Formats: sequence, structure tokens, C-alpha cells
Amino acid sequence: MVFGVVSALGVVAGLADDSLSVVDRFRQDAGDSHASPVPPGPGTTAPPDPGVPAVTAGTCLAEDLTPVPCTVSHARQVVPVTAGECGVAGLVGHMGGRADTDVVLLRVQVAAGPDGEPTCTATTRDGSALTESLAGALGRPGHARYRWCVDTRAAADVPCDVEHDGEYVGAATSAPTAQECTVAVERYLDASYRRHADRLRLTVTPTAPGTSTRPACLLATRGSARLVDSLRELRARALPVA
Repeated sequence: MVFGVVSALGVVAGLADDSLSVVDRFRQDAGDSHASPVPPGPGTTAPPDPGVPAVTAGTCLAEDLTPVPCTVSHARQVVPVTAGECGVAGLVGHMGGRADTDVVLLRVQVAAGPDGEPTCTATTRDGSALTESLAGALGRPGHARYRWCVDTRAAADVPCDVEHDGEYVGAATSAPTAQECTVAVERYLDASYRRHADRLRLTVTPTAPGTSTRPACLLATRGSARLVDSLRELRARALPVA
């Protein structure tokens, strides 16, 4: 599975611009004429529509936005709104990860739910189907399939469960310094960067905040080594090489 093309090993930063107000993002995507319905007047309550299934965080949706079991192939999943925004931080938290270090190869998007209301959802970046619940997925075996890696030979973004030579790590800011990337990497590895510096190198591409959705911190192999799994919590283990 291959995602967007990257231009070089040096890459640019920031996932924060994937976050927008739910209503604002919905209006951008669908136009104001499709914005959420006008609420009932004071003292009135809109009766629930018995024909519209309830949609909550974790609900899986088919291409036509009808709820389906998460064990069948589906197009998107509903994710929580965090601090009034539909963004990557809410998705990563829903998946059991850390928003300051975990980076996922998924897209956050506002779509009309079964009831017509703007709903925060997650989809794959290449439009391929999801086949399981994303809730807690970053803490389960197979989590590498959702993490964001890069294959510089093919100049392509790839999930971390296929051959690659670099893995993106998030940082506390959208335009981190080299020191901030080092701190993030050590938290991600759960080990000192120096312990692995003979086999891994950290590339940091500074950029102005809000100019890209691509992270700035890239942890890549030295030489021609090819990885086949995520480096998350590598600790003192050997690199997962092909």
C-alpha cells in the first residue's frame, strides 16, 4: 500500500493544521448550505428520528455513511472531537497513542453523519478500506500498519509494517528544533537516542508552523538497512530489519 510521494529524506513539519472546528471544517468541505440544521427554538426539543442509528465515537461507517460492524470492510470511523476540534490529536488519543509523539498514516475529515450532522471521522489517506476498530489500535499487535513510515527508494509514504527506511515521530510543537525532536524520539523509542545513533540518524527539517501536515522529525536507518516494523518502544532491542 503506497501513499503520497515524498520529495526527499528531508521533510517538513506539523500535524496541527489537520485540526479545525467541526462546523468550520464541515462548511469548508460541504458548503454552508449543507451545514448542521438550525436547532429548535427556545423551550423546544427536536424529537429523535427512530430511523436514524445513533452515531458515537468508534462507530464504523460504510461509503454511504450508514453504520456497519467494524469487522467488515468500511470507509471511515467516527472519532472524538477534542476541545471543540476535529483533529489528529483526538484520533491518536482514540487509538490509544500519544498525540505528542505518535504519528498515524490516516486522515481526519468532517463528514455528514447518518443524521446529516457534521461528524468527525477518520479515513485512510489512499482511500483503501478499514477492516477493524481503530479504538486502542496503537496499543495492539499490528499497530505498525497505522504508523507513518517512508520508503526513500520509492519516494513514497508507507505503513510501517512494510519495508521502509524511515519512520516519522511527532513532537510537542509543529516546528520543532533538533533538541525537541531528540526528546520526542527518546520518548518514542523509550531509550536514549545515543544508544541507537550508530544505526539510526535523526533528520529534522525546520519549517514555519502550519505550513505542512508532514512531521519534521524523521528517524531513518544508516546505510542500506531496511526496516519491516515500527521503532516504537524499541528500547534495547535490535532493529527490526528485513
